[in-house]
Amino acid sequence: MQPPPPFLRRQWVRHARLPVAAAVLWVVAVGVAVGLEDRLVFQPTTAAGGWEPPPCPGVEDVDLTAADGTRLHAWFLPAADPAAGVVVLSHGVGGNLTHRGGLARDLRDRLGRAVLAYDYPGFGRSAGAASEAGCY
Repeated sequence: MQPPPPFLRRQWVRHARLPVAAAVLWVVAVGVAVGLEDRLVFQPTTAAGGWEPPPCPGVEDVDLTAADGTRLHAWFLPAADPAAGVVVLSHGVGGNLTHRGGLARDLRDRLGRAVLAYDYPGFGRSAGAASEAGCY
């Protein structure tokens, strides 16, 4: 069997450039997204970047320690009835717990339960860096 004529070989190379370039671009884009994943997902606001006062009187500052030893900051809003239970408020991937102070107060008032709102590592007054592992 004879090899294909040169003009067919050049045509194949010309048509193969686009899929190869697309594949290389895809690999680079995925690599950048994986490398920047924590920065793209988490938008923390530190205490220096934006801190609001407690939403109501009686809010207690609480320091917690994560399993890896990271110090986490939290607010505890006690309920009128201590036996009513506690709602744990996880505020999301942006801002800090002070930006959800009104929500914490409303949950306490409407449900009649204490509320513990905490900051993830790298958020608010919590130590560490914002990451998926830190959230767990």
